[in-house]
Amino acid sequence: MKLYKLNSVVEDKATGVKGSPTHLVYDCDGRPSYIFQPKLLDPEDGHPVPHYHLEPSRAIGSESDLMEYNPPLEVIGTEVTEKNTGFAGMAVGLVLHVDGCVHVVIQARGVVAKNNHVIKRRDVSILRLEGPAIPVLNEQQKDEVRQKTPSPDPVSLDSFHSPGR
Repeated sequence: MKLYKLNSVVEDKATGVKGSPTHLVYDCDGRPSYIFQPKLLDPEDGHPVPHYHLEPSRAIGSESDLMEYNPPLEVIGTEVTEKNTGFAGMAVGLVLHVDGCVHVVIQARGVVAKNNHVIKRRDVSILRLEGPAIPVLNEQQKDEVRQKTPSPDPVSLDSFHSPGR
């Protein structure tokens, strides 16, 4: 499936708003969607208006900005562990960042004992994970990947919202 390049200019055909897909998100079922940043500023404070979730079928852009993405979808649905902290759970999604870094969204099993809330999921660079579907790289390979695609700050996937909500 061809999708728009991250940071290209597209229009949300439902709202008519122009902006850029800043991240490509693959959920449990492997379907892609964008995190879309409108090219609009809040007139009250001058800050960018909030980003929102945009289905690819709603994006209209230049044909030359379409490309094939080949994310490691085989990771979704497998058990993974963050090597630095030991945080473990199921890989429930992937996030492709504009710089090429791949993050895995991890949902731990269970609830917080104090309040019975579901444990918050985490967005972690694939380079910091281990699991049966995670490729094993030596240190030289990891350094090459880090130089080519440095890991950005994680995006808050829990803050998705649609216009008007």
